[in-house]
Amino acid sequence: MGKSDYEVVVNGDLNTAKNVIDELMKDMGFTLAYSGATEAIAQRGSGLASMMAGPFAGKNNIAVKFGLSYTESGGKTTVGLSDEASGLGKTLTLTGGTTKKVLLDVYNTLKEGINRKGL
Repeated sequence: MGKSDYEVVVNGDLNTAKNVIDELMKDMGFTLAYSGATEAIAQRGSGLASMMAGPFAGKNNIAVKFGLSYTESGGKTTVGLSDEASGLGKTLTLTGGTTKKVLLDVYNTLKEGINRKGL
């Protein structure tokens, strides 16, 4: 995974952070696949809708693929959020700008959810 576009901090260990992030991401309609103890890929949306309608598919329907990386230190876990989708795919479907908006929305929703849980 590349450099994180956004980072959120969870006041808790790695397992606490993963549990809360998994719950929040699933509530937003993402499916998660872990490639290791500290890295995951979150995906949502329809590739077909993105191909057919491009940015007009709507931010909740375009295909997005985000990377999550976890770093635990001193009782806190930093969660990095990055766009992992192919630049070519976004260029062909004209969804690059929409993807950035979705990533920002996801980041804001994660921050709000973590704050609501007191973490």
